[in-house]
Amino acid sequence: MLSLALALLAAPTAMGATLNARASPQAFASNSDGTYKLSSVAAPVRGSGSPGSSSTWKLSINDQASGHKQTINGFGAAVTDATVAAFNALPADKLSSLLKELMTDAGANFKLMRHTIASSDLSADPVYSYDDNGGAVDASLSSFNLGDRGTAMALLLARMKALQPALTVLGSPWRYVKSELC
Repeated sequence: MLSLALALLAAPTAMGATLNARASPQAFASNSDGTYKLSSVAAPVRGSGSPGSSSTWKLSINDQASGHKQTINGFGAAVTDATVAAFNALPADKLSSLLKELMTDAGANFKLMRHTIASSDLSADPVYSYDDNGGAVDASLSSFNLGDRGTAMALLLARMKALQPALTVLGSPWRYVKSELC
């Protein structure tokens, strides 16, 4: 049996549009054998069938205690340096409106944010860490410094947390190998 990953994606909306005014979702599938590589497929609907065909998929939900496997604490998004730069480029009133729409029950009500710890592939050059020490090992972290980008990330996450007290923030580091960057 093929294992599939399915993503429902909304078409991009114009700046200032609300989350509620987005286009219809589209379905894309990928699988481990490469048959589907983010291939557009018919969105799953009630019934049985297979991805990519005109038939439907079978979906069964057991809402009894015996069927409970996981608890969902909330949904959210990733916050990268690119996110911070784009959000901080907005006028203050647009940023406030966007954050309220993302973080409160008046909108998406996000309760989970994953953020990058230092540089990622979505960071502007130069690559950085929070303990840049000229390439020398700094086991005592005496050169630790969030810098401008780390501080901007922390401030945005703090604003999100102020709007969504139940927010869980997950820090995720990226590792760069210099030869991969050249």
